Amino acid sequence: MNKIEIQKIGIVGAGNLAWHIAAGINNSGLDLVGVYNRTSGKAEELAARLNTKVVTNFNAFRQCDLILLLVKDDAIREMAAQLQQSKAIIAHTSGNTSLEVLFPHQKTGVFYPLQTFSKDVAVNLNKVPILVEGSTDQIENGLYELASRLSKKVYKINSQQRRRLHVAAGFANNFANHMLKQAYDICEENDIPFEVLSPLIKETIEKIKTVTPAQAQTGPAVRHDEKTIKIHKDLLEGSHLELYELITKDIERTYK
Repeated sequence: MNKIEIQKIGIVGAGNLAWHIAAGINNSGLDLVGVYNRTSGKAEELAARLNTKVVTNFNAFRQCDLILLLVKDDAIREMAAQLQQSKAIIAHTSGNTSLEVLFPHQKTGVFYPLQTFSKDVAVNLNKVPILVEGSTDQIENGLYELASRLSKKVYKINSQQRRRLHVAAGFANNFANHMLKQAYDICEENDIPFEVLSPLIKETIEKIKTVTPAQAQTGPAVRHDEKTIKIHKDLLEGSHLELYELITKDIERTYK
């Protein structure tokens, strides 16, 4: 089986994710051919940071081994369609989108970094899990080797697994952060410094490094402490009360 080597890479997109992944590729010693983005100003800003060129015509990517689509999910199909003449591997970076969206390209893949990214917040890519998939074993192995140059945590995961992982990530990140917002609001409304909760929040995350979330679960709902639950509910109203009741009932059902 011939080995696929990825050396020349074109970047499509200049958003939060592109700022980190393109920089990681650039720092790994690979040839970053250029950056394309619908908004030229964003492409110019990213290209200047990486000392590469702005691409306005996809013909500039003709010699690429890989064209990486770092765009929103609903733009992947459209961007892929504009690259129909390319012989490069076309890969997207979405957690919730299958390989099929890239057809009729034959050489396709997924290069999905499982992390939340903000343009101006530093992220150590070496610790970010990168999940890869390829339309052939050769492509998958090539993407795996590329990812291994950026991160120590690389996994081969298919589209079905990745979609379910994306849902799990929503619970772990988006929903958990929303719960922290509720806690923040309650503190703000009662003139309590939110930082008082910081050690508790940190310990909650640290604990599940050594035990499962089920083993780490504490609180009145898991104890079925109805007296404490009633006191809490009497102090809440509106969406805070609705969320409290919903989550409490689910915890009680889980730990009967």
